[in-house]
Amino acid sequence: MAKGGNLIGLDIGSSSVKLVELKERKGHLVLHQLGVAQLAPETIVEGAIIDSYDLINAIKHLISSHHVKNRKVAISVSGTPVIVKRLTLAYMTDKELAETIDWEVERYLPFDLSEVNIDYHVIRGDEKRNQLEVLIGAVKKETLEEYLSVVTEAGLKIRVVDVDAFAVENAYLFTREPAGSETVILVNIGASLMNLNIVSSGETTFTRDIALGGDNFTKEIQKQIGATFEEAERLKTGGELDAAQEIIAKNVLDAAKGSLSNEILKSINFYNSTFEDKEVNRISLSGGTALMDDLAQYIQDSLNIPTSVLNPFEGVDINEKTVDKGLMESSAPMFAVAFGLALRREKEEK
Repeated sequence: MAKGGNLIGLDIGSSSVKLVELKERKGHLVLHQLGVAQLAPETIVEGAIIDSYDLINAIKHLISSHHVKNRKVAISVSGTPVIVKRLTLAYMTDKELAETIDWEVERYLPFDLSEVNIDYHVIRGDEKRNQLEVLIGAVKKETLEEYLSVVTEAGLKIRVVDVDAFAVENAYLFTREPAGSETVILVNIGASLMNLNIVSSGETTFTRDIALGGDNFTKEIQKQIGATFEEAERLKTGGELDAAQEIIAKNVLDAAKGSLSNEILKSINFYNSTFEDKEVNRISLSGGTALMDDLAQYIQDSLNIPTSVLNPFEGVDINEKTVDKGLMESSAPMFAVAFGLALRREKEEK
């Protein structure tokens, strides 16, 4: 792990806020706190904060109810306000890249350059081949200002702003370091958004955000059987059904699983067209929707690629006095983003 001050991982999603606090004890990483606070519908829509009052209260409740003393946090963003691309450029020095990065990135932005903040990471440079590979991230300033305002109003200090897909990558690489040139697709499926990150040999090669998530399927079950949202959510993750409901819910969930599988396949096809010499070795699912009954098995059978659900808490000790083990064990993949954020450090450069 990188050196620097511990940060609270705060995953601000469209349906809930998740919190993870990690501490180090005798050379081991310890899960000290985790919690989740539900948000009212339409609090956050497509990454934009609509109801800041509800969000501020949810964050304050999480911090106070879990007795978190650290006020320094890492957050992440995703969706339409965020652009992530891997660029291959002519070789240049770090100074030259810093001076020209805005111009290099501008052609790929759907926004005006003045509307975004840009960050970048050099993956590799080869002067002899005149080639430089750079991973760039751009986020709308308006979105950053919204999150900064809300988190500050809740009494916290943002020290790191990451991207959901990269936070999941941090969590995955912590629990399982890919062997050699292994290629894995990290699929994080939240309530309203699906993040895909194809990581090859430990490096991001392709990311994609898709406006598809668990709430789409829950609402369809709700509509089909006349249940409440909460009842439909339980049915989605394997709750008990009567005979008539079972047929309806199965049809809805089979269609949902098919939609998710098709989106993953599209990304695989794009990846294969760009990196013909590499194949996808495995798929890792995370996010609350990864808890959908038999989803991993369905995707594995459909795509013929080994698929598993990420448990970010593998390899960490648990403070049983402060951690709700029932929540941790039943909802582990839901905390992948928050865990990946909690791995960041205040003085870390990324």
